[in-house]
Amino acid sequence: MDIIEVVRVRFLWSGKMYEFSNPEKLPLKRGQEVVVQNDHGGSLVGKVMIAPRIRMARKEDKSLNPVLRLATEQDKQFASTTDDFKLDVKNFFETRLRARNLNGVKLIDLEKADQGQRLIVYYSSEQRKFSARELAVEMGQKFNLKIDLRSVGVRDAARLSGGIGKCGLSLCCSTWIPDFAQISIRMAKDQGMSLDPDSINGMCGRLLCCLGYEHDNYVELGKGLPKIGKKVVTPIGDARVVKLDILKGLVTVKSEDGKYETYPGDVVSRKFGPGGATENSDDSSEEATDTKPRTSSSREKSDRPNKDSRPRSSARSSDQNSPDSPPPRDLLARAESSAKGADRAKSAAPNSENPSPEKPVGEGSENKRPKKRRRNRNRKRNPNASGTKPPAKDS
Repeated sequence: MDIIEVVRVRFLWSGKMYEFSNPEKLPLKRGQEVVVQNDHGGSLVGKVMIAPRIRMARKEDKSLNPVLRLATEQDKQFASTTDDFKLDVKNFFETRLRARNLNGVKLIDLEKADQGQRLIVYYSSEQRKFSARELAVEMGQKFNLKIDLRSVGVRDAARLSGGIGKCGLSLCCSTWIPDFAQISIRMAKDQGMSLDPDSINGMCGRLLCCLGYEHDNYVELGKGLPKIGKKVVTPIGDARVVKLDILKGLVTVKSEDGKYETYPGDVVSRKFGPGGATENSDDSSEEATDTKPRTSSSREKSDRPNKDSRPRSSARSSDQNSPDSPPPRDLLARAESSAKGADRAKSAAPNSENPSPEKPVGEGSENKRPKKRRRNRNRKRNPNASGTKPPAKDS
């Protein structure tokens, strides 16, 4: 079995690591900067995040790019971008956008590659018709570099920019999240959070990534609890749910008198729906309904035979199986029909000893089916089909 030595490297994109092969068996350590080969055949400078390790080779390892060497001071200088250089690029970028009357396009970040000969510019655009070719040509003539303009989404823009989240810590996407998971508004509802956009949206303007961290736990703990706004049965009577504490399993209700009480989830039961008080009622309620006086219409309905209560042919009653009881009508009808069929078969069968007499013309015509006349629908109707000749024309 083949083995391979791999190392994981991080670049400008925080939180995302890429795997490279180490064919030269370089003694790399965490935090060292290395020069790796990119997909375009150039080079990039990155930082080692996981030291080299040996594992079994896979099919997808054929596409792994190699680590070329440890980064020298010259490599680091070529790859570095000073703040003054970034400011110049940003000002020129915004100037050319204003000249084209383009709004909604924003420069996010930039980095150098191929030993400082190529400049990668990341931008976000709200306009689909924005064409970056002309702008890349103008920027290349200004800075004497190969310009590569790459569009990114709003989440990636927040990852590159960085910042402080609502929790007071650095953004998760800019520190440790490798890929973005799918987040929906249902996650905020299941956790009982306010649906105010200011409270559930992050720096990027999208739903917070942390909504999906504990969503499964909230769903599991909230299975036996009623929803907010539903009617429930409590020790003080009927009430309506106004608040839930899913982690503690507590339910806050408002009674008909306007009082607020908090009970454990196992004390409160639903009034309607599966497992509710109306569904699990005692037999006494059924007896109470039976003791009601019957009206004339209800008596007539009760006296009528029910279709479902009629015995089926496959499931006969004990009275029909007894020898003293007469056979049912359907069996008599079947016996008569079978006897008639046997008589017809005997009369139709040819017999040499007793040949059947010839039937005169006209007898048995009712048993024969009349022959259907075929009619050609495509043929035009003849107006003289009745046999009358047309009047002769006067000469």
